[in-house]
Amino acid sequence: MKRIIIAVFGLALMQAGAAASPVHYTYTGNPFTPGYGPFAGASITATLYFSSALPDNDTYSNLIPPPTLVSYTVSAGSLTMTNSDSSIVLSLDTNAMGAIDSWGMQFNNSSGLISSSGPGVESEDSASNSMTYGNNTDDPGTWSPAEATPLPAALPLFASVLGGLSLFGWWRERKARAAVA
Repeated sequence: MKRIIIAVFGLALMQAGAAASPVHYTYTGNPFTPGYGPFAGASITATLYFSSALPDNDTYSNLIPPPTLVSYTVSAGSLTMTNSDSSIVLSLDTNAMGAIDSWGMQFNNSSGLISSSGPGVESEDSASNSMTYGNNTDDPGTWSPAEATPLPAALPLFASVLGGLSLFGWWRERKARAAVA
């Protein structure tokens, strides 16, 4: 009975780890023109982690944050923000393949503001702090295709060790019963 409980626990742990793997989308902007101070030559890089892939032909509009957004990191020059130190306003549209093809995103904290929108007439990447700014108008960056975030290497190792210990316990019990009989 103990073996069955351990085996079920190990399988549940492996399944929970697989289900918890977030999917990330990465935006890479083009260099700011103009860019001043820490934003000279800089561009926006944003990585959004969702609990699952975004659906095909879908729209997320003005949700703060969208229901499946797990975390994010965004940077422009020396200005970096994460979900733990900033707020986000996000609008995303996906195409028939589930790829982001239209967006508006704004990140804000006490250090500054980073925003990006595109494509279209009002495409712009910009970043600012209390002293200076950088922007890029009508030259939006690109989104990478969705990629599953890999599981930590420790989880499969833990599951393998747990399975091996279960088999070893079963073998010892079987050997002890054979010796008694």
